[in-house]
Amino acid sequence: MLEKNKKNYADGLFFTKNEAINSVEAETDNSCIFYDAHFHLYHCIDAGDKADGKNNDAEYIRSYIKKIHGISCSQTFSEWEQNRNFIQSVESSNFTTDKGISDGTNLFTNKNIINAAGLHPYDISAEKTDECDAFIQRLFTECEKENIHAIGETGFDFFTNELKLQEDLQDKYFLLQLEPAQKYNLPLIIHCRKAVHKIFQHSAKLANLPSVLMHSFLGNSTEALNLAKKIHCCYFSFGGLLFRGSKKAQECLMTLPLEKILLETDAPYQPQKNRTYSTPQDIITVYKKAYEIIRTRDDAPKTFYDFTMQIEKNYKAFTKSIQTAAL
Repeated sequence: MLEKNKKNYADGLFFTKNEAINSVEAETDNSCIFYDAHFHLYHCIDAGDKADGKNNDAEYIRSYIKKIHGISCSQTFSEWEQNRNFIQSVESSNFTTDKGISDGTNLFTNKNIINAAGLHPYDISAEKTDECDAFIQRLFTECEKENIHAIGETGFDFFTNELKLQEDLQDKYFLLQLEPAQKYNLPLIIHCRKAVHKIFQHSAKLANLPSVLMHSFLGNSTEALNLAKKIHCCYFSFGGLLFRGSKKAQECLMTLPLEKILLETDAPYQPQKNRTYSTPQDIITVYKKAYEIIRTRDDAPKTFYDFTMQIEKNYKAFTKSIQTAAL
């Protein structure tokens, strides 16, 4: 049993069945592992939120980061370096069990968290082209050194008229970021708001990548299914929108192939009801909410535990191109 628990701690966010599920049905002899496909580690530290009466600061996050498996996205290289340094500081500390007993080992490794970097469409403008060019150059450099293991989040955002005016520049820098993803065989994480047509426009290029994630997908189920057909390596993640009554997100969960679905917190953003911020620990609630919806499908996993195993399988498929590499 100890060896099994060690494996679970090393593989993902580990909680016992009772801690994780509460009223959700699960098999009696199994525990659940949770994978957060998209969050912002260092932003969580800066958020200063309070969760369950505890500060969402460095020490609080340090107390549970050893249980996390997921993808942390950085929008600047300063943030990326802070993430890396924080992860390394946790990696070098002793592991403490959930009962507060240290066994002198640390089961957290830098493989637990994939430290991604990408140029966000918010950060692209004519006034910032020098900064954007420098980011792209650094991106290639770090990929060449095998220091970056996923590209993103990048993509398109036409939510405001001001952002729409940047379409040509967003196109330019999106395509520039596809180059290291393809050259170094890395997953790509996409931010897309009011711009699904741009993903269809570039679908042929995206289909040549090892894997693509439509993070917090905002499109409808028809768009999702068509993207999945055009981009065979495409996955879709859902999180906070499920708690805001998004019919589009719910319909996507009901119609997408189960093997194309991932879950996320986007922490510290997309907080759940009556919360200022979210944390990676909220992935448990996201799983429970998603299963409430998916369990009504004809092909739904029979138990919550089976559902967690399906998401784990999907996550490992999405990250397959880097799981065999030395992270």
